[in-house]
Amino acid sequence: MTEIAPAEAPAIAAAPATEATSEAPIRPDGRQDELSFTLAPGQGAEVKLVMRQGAI
Repeated sequence: MTEIAPAEAPAIAAAPATEATSEAPIRPDGRQDELSFTLAPGQGAEVKLVMRQGAI
């Protein structure tokens, strides 16, 4: 899970997928997406994901 910096901190990019806290190995045949954006101080972002049934 990516953490969002507090409002008083300078804007930073979202952490890359390689720094994820999950201990499950990444399957080479699986899909991998990366999203990166910069937030201004006090600005927030919301990302919604949908997983299709039977997609795994």
